[in-house]
Amino acid sequence: MKSILSIIIISILFSGCANLDDNLNESVEIENDENINSISVKEFDKIVNSRLEKLEVSDNGCFEFESYDAEFDECYVDFVCDTDKECDKFDVLYDKYLDKLDDLDFGSEFEDVDIYNDDENSEKVLEITLTSYDINKGLLSEGYNDDVSDEYLDFQSDIKTHNLMFKEFVRLIPSKYFDKDLFEYKVFTDGKDETLAYVSQLENDENKWFLAIDIADYNPNDLKEFQYTLIHEFAHILTLNKNQVDYDINFDECYNYYSGEGCLKSSSYFEKYYNLFWKGADYGIDNVDYYSYENDFVTEYAATNPGEDIAESFTQFVLSKKPSDLSLIKDEKINFFYDFDELVDLRNSIRSQLIKTSRQRVQ
Repeated sequence: MKSILSIIIISILFSGCANLDDNLNESVEIENDENINSISVKEFDKIVNSRLEKLEVSDNGCFEFESYDAEFDECYVDFVCDTDKECDKFDVLYDKYLDKLDDLDFGSEFEDVDIYNDDENSEKVLEITLTSYDINKGLLSEGYNDDVSDEYLDFQSDIKTHNLMFKEFVRLIPSKYFDKDLFEYKVFTDGKDETLAYVSQLENDENKWFLAIDIADYNPNDLKEFQYTLIHEFAHILTLNKNQVDYDINFDECYNYYSGEGCLKSSSYFEKYYNLFWKGADYGIDNVDYYSYENDFVTEYAATNPGEDIAESFTQFVLSKKPSDLSLIKDEKINFFYDFDELVDLRNSIRSQLIKTSRQRVQ
């Protein structure tokens, strides 16, 4: 009698992604069925010893050897073993597979990305909002167009690209991490090679955030800069949302670090990070001379202030291997996030999607 061991390995982040099409106010229900691809020890052994970046991906977002459970929107390995010995071997292979997933270092792929230095030769224009969308559980409402001059009408009417940009965000970030905080999506431009994306609180409700993306800077053929920016901007929401910050306490009443958005809660990621790496440091909290403290910051932009520092360190936490040498403060900052199981799970979810998109870059 065959025993079947099914282990869920990757939570697919397409909640709502397949529902976004040119008619953004329409949704498509996910069918409650399951695509099962049982796999043997021998087949799985070959997979584990291959380059994961080269693996083919099915339409549902799973690797071809994985099964898909539509009810939970998850991919998993459905393993068939005939003997206890085979099942034990699978356990060993599975651990090796997880190690290979974890050992993928995306940092080298993103090291040439410089998203913070504006192009001095680019034409600087005032920020122009083109179209705004409400977000509800990962789905976009019908767009609301601002009045713009004729030169921006092509950008404004390019609904397909509006959709693709937002779909990339939903694909990377599990909706449970943003659906209670992110309520609006804005397509804007401030000229090419300026601000690619940013997040901010809504003017009429500081508990709600919006994501803004510059359509002029989006390049679907080179997603590295775009993905890096999305992870960085999401880190701001992760560390500054209403569960992390008390917006009602002003600067004079705040006994913790005051971020600008509000007073950090003692239990927040950011407050713990600030106490470890900024409180008592021999430099101020704004525009630190990076070249005097290169070993303290993961990037030059991280030295801007504590908010950009934690966002950059989180981005490196997602993209890079776990530091083995903690002699430098910048590596301690990356290692900081491993103390939180939920952030490690989040890291694995984002990386599972990067594996799929990196496959297109390495081939």
